[in-house]
Amino acid sequence: MEKTGLCMYCGLGCRLTYVFERGQLRKTRPLKQDPVSLGAPCIKGLTLHEVVGKGRIKRPLIRKSPWRPPREASWTEALDLVAEWLKDADPYEVAIVASGKTSNEDVYSLVKLARGVLGTPNIDNCCGRLCHAPTILVLKHIYGIPASPGYLDDINKLDLLILAGTNPASNYPVMFNRIMWARKRHGLKIITIDPVKSETARYSDYPLAVRPGSELVVFNYFAKVIIENRAYPDHIEQIPGFREYTEAIRHFDLEVASQISGVDRSLLAKAAEAIISAKSVGVANGMGLTQHSNSVESLYAFYNLALLLDAKVVTGRGEINVQGAGDMGALPDSLPTGAMETYMDLSKLWDLPVEPIKGLTITEAFFHEPMSIYMLSAMNPAHSMPAIDIVAKRLENAFTIQMESYYNETSEYSTVILPTPLLIERDGTITTGERRVRSIGRPLEPAASLRREWIIAKKIAERLGYGDKFSYETTWSITREYTTVVPAYRDVSPIALEKGEDQWADKTIKRRRFRPPVFRGLDAERTRGYPWILTSFRSSHHFLSNEATSKSQTLSKFPEKPFLYMNPNDIKCLGLREGDKIRLCTRHACKELPVAASTKVPRGMLGVYWHFKEVEYNKLVPIQFETRTMTPQYKNVPARLEINGKVLYPCR
Repeated sequence: MEKTGLCMYCGLGCRLTYVFERGQLRKTRPLKQDPVSLGAPCIKGLTLHEVVGKGRIKRPLIRKSPWRPPREASWTEALDLVAEWLKDADPYEVAIVASGKTSNEDVYSLVKLARGVLGTPNIDNCCGRLCHAPTILVLKHIYGIPASPGYLDDINKLDLLILAGTNPASNYPVMFNRIMWARKRHGLKIITIDPVKSETARYSDYPLAVRPGSELVVFNYFAKVIIENRAYPDHIEQIPGFREYTEAIRHFDLEVASQISGVDRSLLAKAAEAIISAKSVGVANGMGLTQHSNSVESLYAFYNLALLLDAKVVTGRGEINVQGAGDMGALPDSLPTGAMETYMDLSKLWDLPVEPIKGLTITEAFFHEPMSIYMLSAMNPAHSMPAIDIVAKRLENAFTIQMESYYNETSEYSTVILPTPLLIERDGTITTGERRVRSIGRPLEPAASLRREWIIAKKIAERLGYGDKFSYETTWSITREYTTVVPAYRDVSPIALEKGEDQWADKTIKRRRFRPPVFRGLDAERTRGYPWILTSFRSSHHFLSNEATSKSQTLSKFPEKPFLYMNPNDIKCLGLREGDKIRLCTRHACKELPVAASTKVPRGMLGVYWHFKEVEYNKLVPIQFETRTMTPQYKNVPARLEINGKVLYPCR
């Protein structure tokens, strides 16, 4: 027997064919008719059948005190305990985190529980905050829409694609397939801008291996050349901020761009000429551009360039429903109805008191104002947050409620663990990175002992006296409600979604405006004490904190390992051998790791695949954020290498 349903990984949201034999899921195959994957999904999706049954949390668990093993409990006991704590809690000491690994309906219900029942504004979504919050902020400022205004299908219409801090060959193989098809069919040219010599950069016509943190300078140089050659549509001059933008970039000439970025002058000039010559340009950025303390300014420069070129915007997202999680209002500075000014509208729609109060981001709730209660949906902060030693103490000292499918590092600290289904064990909807709204399809039936977040929220609301506000009988009743409440979804048909038909949330560009960026220097400078730059990268065979993909026999055979990767020439120059243990230190912590060679790592830099639990990469990441979005600086971390107490410096 075969069923169709979504993948549960990245924000492209492919649909797959699930093959069952004797009631058991045995294989996962492509779906040729899928308009997203075009019948060519990635290997992570095609190995889903290997991971769904391993390492799962099957029953509610309660831990009386930290570090004591939890005991099994009934759902009634577990939810009674949760409700008792929430009933007496100060709302401002409660933080709820929704997840892009779950459905729109689950996220929406947690937002309603937070804002409407508990009265806490501290509602956020994990992947959005840690990954692309700067991108969404800048898209909203420049295009007036908190989402990508472009489509995957735009790739086939481009002459040139500019990829900044993103590696589709690894992170979005389905997008990369489209790029390669366009390259083969009509000669699409590619510019990559990234310190790391990624898999995608190997196919780039203009691989710009920039100095970490210098991307803004390159974007502004390109813009200066375009303006000097009037290689932009006439109507661009009418866009607000154009003159200020022109003035802001006038000093970024070829000499400045080459000197600061470290890219050869001739290669920069050739890339600029390719941009001028192209008739249709597209842009995409990734976390190589967002996870920095200066990310917003760099993104202003990038999307100013896109606006100047009238370029198509194709933005990839990390989790399958991270766009939907933000759209449903899982943000501390927004509501499902939009800006804080709409709180009266939301109060009427919900018949609940909603206050127009900006809450804390999840990073602030862990590092600036620790909470008494953390309620976490499909988030593993003990792996994915920076300074995980501090995060562990916060979890240990709080009443931590974990709604999760797999055991993970956070499970060691959770007071109550509530077992939830995987995405493919749910019905309802998600919203992909291009704002395509899709029915999940529920190809796999969940175990009877599992509960979804919307059901958990409903049961808690009932215990707190608000059961009539959560009178949902099915998932689709929540779909009908959110398509009434959330403005960008009011043209989305719940009936069509329930039939399995794709819909689109609003992608209309509301305005265009240039936002002149400010260059404040590189965000990570080498010093005598920390002469290396450490970064993280992602594997095409593992996903996020690796709870699911680590269980695949197929994926475990690929070469990425929990090692510290260095340029082969640096290894040779320092007299090291692959496998040697070396002490890696940042300003926050130290970790001993075996060394491995990789040509994707430039000389003077260090890299790790952050997925692996053994690496504990985020233990090394300091408490440093982009101040407007509170997104951590996971990239460009100054580091030191030691062997037997001796500091190793990069070879000159």
